Amino acid sequence: KFVLIPGPTDPASPNILPRPSIPRHITSEFLDKIPGAVFGSNPCRLQYCTQEIVVLREDMVTKMCRNTIHFPEAGEIADHFTKTILCQAHLAPLPLAVCPIYWAHDTAMQLYPLPDLVVVADQFNAFTASYMDCIVTNPVR
Repeated sequence: KFVLIPGPTDPASPNILPRPSIPRHITSEFLDKIPGAVFGSNPCRLQYCTQEIVVLREDMVTKMCRNTIHFPEAGEIADHFTKTILCQAHLAPLPLAVCPIYWAHDTAMQLYPLPDLVVVADQFNAFTASYMDCIVTNPVR
């Protein structure tokens, strides 16, 4: 199966999180050719055996770096980001002016209980960090 998640520049994607999946009228031809594809929301939660995986497609590391009070050292950005989202138990611990959240669906942004893996598709450099038995990775989109 292929899981496709809407990003900030995809058609019919509002500038607010969480984002709904891409509408069926846009994806119908794609699904006809690749029937195993699934269009999920952003963020998306996946269950693989006993592992819970959360996937977020947003430039969250970049936004957090632009809006931080105490900027971490160059080599510590990934660790700082990982600890921030896991300790806050939220995928977007930013002011609403920076990252608007649809409050009726804010529970989709929460990380409690902590998943086993968080994948952040960001333009920031690739990294993998671990904290409190949770792995946070950015494979670079």
